Amino acid sequence: MSFAEHAFGATLKLVNTVLEHPATADALQRTGELRETVLAVQEVVLGVLNLPTAADVSRLDARLRSASQRLESIEDALEDIGGQVGAVPALLRGFEARVSSAAAADASAQRA
Repeated sequence: MSFAEHAFGATLKLVNTVLEHPATADALQRTGELRETVLAVQEVVLGVLNLPTAADVSRLDARLRSASQRLESIEDALEDIGGQVGAVPALLRGFEARVSSAAAADASAQRA
């Protein structure tokens, strides 16, 4: 067994011993509780200062993304409508030509 493997094994054993100790478990639990308390106090302070929390910013980000996606859908629909509106003059010219042809044919039929 090399020195590095022996040192790694000894370090792992030491870490496990420290983590299994009741004082360590208690300290980790208290640290977690303290973290939650600090986060709660931070939210209250930010609220008093009328500043957004990380959760507020995250919600705003989600709403902005949603609005952006909806706007993209609207833009796509407007492009489709624009293409259809662009085709209207050609359709009207074709309709006018058919009406003119029908009127000319009707006038010829009435003369005959």
